[in-house]
Amino acid sequence: MKYSKQLVCLLTLCLILTPLGCSDKSSTNPVPPEFVGTWWYLTASLDGVPYASYSEVANVEGGVAASVIFASNGTWNSEEYDADQNVIFTQSGTFSATADSLTLIKTMSGGNPLDNPVTVLGSYVIVSDVLTITHVVGPPGETHTLIEYWEKE
Repeated sequence: MKYSKQLVCLLTLCLILTPLGCSDKSSTNPVPPEFVGTWWYLTASLDGVPYASYSEVANVEGGVAASVIFASNGTWNSEEYDADQNVIFTQSGTFSATADSLTLIKTMSGGNPLDNPVTVLGSYVIVSDVLTITHVVGPPGETHTLIEYWEKE
């Protein structure tokens, strides 16, 4: 009987506190407000060697510009554009950012769901509306450091 009363009290407490946000996932992993918004690709470098233009890092031929939108609900969407500003490639997924760590999980690519989502781990810093993302790319044993620079709209 003693344990039944304790269980009832615990369940009652949970029911009272749940509407106050105790189970709200966003309160345990909030998106930094400076992350939210539209970012435009500026430049990138691989192992310290800068890329001359976006077309060198584009996912599809003809890509000349890219943007990424980070939403406050932890989702992201990226678009690549051709010279006429037509969207020619998209990808999207979820993300989390804490302190200086960034985790991107790509769940859609080219408008199609991925059978195996891709997780990208990296670090970031935002200074004067410029987002710098640093991460390791390449297969094991052939890794490289990619640094990307994005400017907030």
